[in-house]
Amino acid sequence: MNNDTWYHYIEQLHAHIKKQDKRIHDLSIRVNQLESEQKNVPSNTTIEKLEYHFDQLKIERMDGTLHIGFSPEDLANVEDFSVPLQQREKQLNQPQPLLAQLDAYIYQVGPTLLDQMAREANRPIDETKKNLIIQDIRKQLAERISFYSKEADKQQIQQKNSREKFIFNKIKEEIDYGLREYFKQ
Repeated sequence: MNNDTWYHYIEQLHAHIKKQDKRIHDLSIRVNQLESEQKNVPSNTTIEKLEYHFDQLKIERMDGTLHIGFSPEDLANVEDFSVPLQQREKQLNQPQPLLAQLDAYIYQVGPTLLDQMAREANRPIDETKKNLIIQDIRKQLAERISFYSKEADKQQIQQKNSREKFIFNKIKEEIDYGLREYFKQ
């Protein structure tokens, strides 16, 4: 390479470095401005009053935990939000064979029933939605068994087989009815 080519190359490099240096300088000024503006902004925000209108609150589905009326600081001081022992024992005392029967019914008949109702309502349903519905029904089984167990007590159904058959049929009817209503909406 000749000297002119090197000289031209070095001039271009020098111009590029000057351009980058100016850009770095401009950015440094901007960062300093932003930092000074940040210092002027108050760091803690105080919320004077919150109003909850629960008549307007509609929850379709909730996963996780909702803590109304607690701040993060309050939650740090709370030791336990678990289900009280009596309620836990009630759930554990559910007739396990009946729960297993209902579980089997939901897994065996549920998908077919959902497909049939979807066809009747002319509303296609995918596998993910079917699984979500089935899981939702399963989560409610223990509570429904407890409810219909009380109903069996009211009707004085004492024999174990009759009692379980009564509860199973009532919950099965409820599932069928609930799914039909779901597809009507």
